[in-house]
Amino acid sequence: MVLCFSQSKYIRDLLDIANLSSTKSSITPMANNCKISKHGITILRIPLSRDPL
Repeated sequence: MVLCFSQSKYIRDLLDIANLSSTKSSITPMANNCKISKHGITILRIPLSRDPL
């Protein structure tokens, strides 16, 4: 017996269970200076050219 899982099918099944399968998706912007880890989110400071080093 072979058991295969598909991430897209799993998500579709979850959306069906929550009655959200007919909703439209949207783009969710995220800051590009964030580092995500299992301990939380760290905002990284990116020095600008006018900042002293």
